[in-house]
Amino acid sequence: MRHESGIEPGSEPVKQRAGKKSPSANGSRLTLSTLPVEWDTWARTERPDLDPQRTWALFADYWTAKPGASGCKADWFATWRNWVRREQGQASRTNRTGGQRHAAASEFVAKDYTRGATRPEDLPDWARDYAGSG
Repeated sequence: MRHESGIEPGSEPVKQRAGKKSPSANGSRLTLSTLPVEWDTWARTERPDLDPQRTWALFADYWTAKPGASGCKADWFATWRNWVRREQGQASRTNRTGGQRHAAASEFVAKDYTRGATRPEDLPDWARDYAGSG
């Protein structure tokens, strides 16, 4: 005989396994195609030194390409806020030796050469300037 609660007398309710998360707690992939106004406003207030649209492009490309479970987040706005806080500003992108862009481009060129792009014309236009640098 069942009780009103739907549980038979003398039996205990089935408990969810420890550590098991509900489907919504697992998160989801980034599905936004444009920067939401609220996120843009927050970024401009928090980091006036950054261009929110450029930062969004980097953020969206990174998270869209991130494979597997690591590309799923429970709170995308919180992920955006952390990204913006950690993003380097224009002032910190350069240093005495030509800056981070030069270092990043040199690294790109080195990787491209190891994949078989041995001629400057095989490189993207922006990287050709750095092909002879090191």
